[in-house]
This record gives sequence, structure tokens and C-alpha cells, in this order.
Amino acid sequence: MNRAKNLGLSIELKEIRNSVKKHPDFEGKGKRYLNEIRDISPTLTTKIILGTIGCIPAYDRFFIAGLETEKIQKKFNSKKSFIQMIDFYLKNKEELDNLRAKFRDYPLMKILDMYFWVEGYNSLEAE
Repeated sequence: MNRAKNLGLSIELKEIRNSVKKHPDFEGKGKRYLNEIRDISPTLTTKIILGTIGCIPAYDRFFIAGLETEKIQKKFNSKKSFIQMIDFYLKNKEELDNLRAKFRDYPLMKILDMYFWVEGYNSLEAE
């Protein structure tokens, strides 16, 4: 992504964050906002993001185990992990596109989420 696009995305994310912070539904006790609560897990965070905008898989224990089967970095906010998932998709494009054809309304990250979840589930069951 070039620098101008990065800057544009950064500005849009800040605008969304500020809008959310101002919304009364996200105010908690003492006007603490959702993004200031420290005990929200990466699993919950990524499930919310996947379910709302579909741009990142949900990093739950089965998904992470699935990443481990393919030796993909498992840190959810890692550029390297994201790139490795895209590389995995490109290497397995035919199989994953067949899966996408069955679930036409799902974004690519949901397809990868389902794929790695099943891989992880199977690997943990085999232990």
C-alpha cells in the first residue's frame, strides 16, 4: 500500500474512532469508552471486526492452531501474519476460490477464517 493510501486509511480510522467515542451507546461507567477498556481479548476484538467489516479473521484458539499447521505467524495485529495469509491464499487459490463460490456473500477473510478454523480444530482433535 502506498503512503498516500496509508495516510488516507489512517485518517478514516481516526474519524471512525472519534465518531464511535462520541456515540452515547459506547459510553460506560465514568464515560469510559470501548477502546479504553483494557480487558477486551484479541479473540473478541477480531470476532467483532470480522463480523462487522470482514477485513481480518477471528483469532480464536482453533484459528490460531490452524495457522500453526501452516507455520503462519499467529499474532493478530501483525503485518507479517496478514501477508503470510495472503500468500497462503495465492498458493491455494483454486481450492479457496471453490470454497468462496459456495459462500458468495462471504469476504475473503471469512473464508480464510473458516478454513484455518477447521484445520486448527482437526489438528487439536488429533492430539
